[in-house]
Amino acid sequence: MKTMLKQGLLAAALLTSTAPVAMAQECADADRVPITWSTIAGFYTDAMAKLVSGFEAGHCVKVNVVNIDNSQLYNKQVIEMVGQTGAYDVVTLETSEKAEFAENGFILPMTEYFADKKAQLDDVAPTLAALTTQYKGDVWGLPYYTYTAGYIYRADLFDDPTEKEAFKKRFNYDLAVPTTWAQHRDIAEFFTRKAGETLKGEKLTKDFYGVGLMAGPFPEIQDEMSGVLWSQGADWLTGEGKVPVDAVEKAMNDYLELVKYARPRLPSPMTAS
Repeated sequence: MKTMLKQGLLAAALLTSTAPVAMAQECADADRVPITWSTIAGFYTDAMAKLVSGFEAGHCVKVNVVNIDNSQLYNKQVIEMVGQTGAYDVVTLETSEKAEFAENGFILPMTEYFADKKAQLDDVAPTLAALTTQYKGDVWGLPYYTYTAGYIYRADLFDDPTEKEAFKKRFNYDLAVPTTWAQHRDIAEFFTRKAGETLKGEKLTKDFYGVGLMAGPFPEIQDEMSGVLWSQGADWLTGEGKVPVDAVEKAMNDYLELVKYARPRLPSPMTAS
């Protein structure tokens, strides 16, 4: 069986191909059913060792955790799915990949499995469930881990009288925690300074950037992109499974405007000359 276990969707408890045994000792190693779980290498999966151990203790299974570098996880899983190799029984996906995998039959719905396990689903917050477990009326797994996006700002800059006066003069409204992406962009632009310019009345010895972003050539950029899209009342897919092109384009453009004021990515030690 294939199910969805995302960076955001967990299904180690959903391995239903075996029945629990009273004691692990009653199951000979040769009788254990192999289950292969492709997951993210590193600290993300270190905590899963205990979960796997506990599951094996109560079921006649042997879980083989395949740790894959996150930059390669998507490609490796898709190659195996397209080739129908059956290499993975449980896969780890980003939220943004759920619809793609479901539509292509790479993962199977688990709605029937959860029919008598409603408590497990009720334990997931409705908004998180809509994002991670649900798609077109079916359930595809459980959250693996999640995050809560937040806005962190330097209160000393926002409260500085000189900065507040300069911001009001330049943008014609008061400097405050932004409530729109346009305000966010204005603030990022305002606090971006070059070495030699002043910040809070003091000369900077190095460049100062108005915003910090995750932006880079890796799938996690969708975390921040999603924040922009959702806050504008849209989503990656409509209820009909269509991409709302105009809304996505606007969110991307708003995000790219912020990138102008973020610190450039430092070269990787592996590629730096």
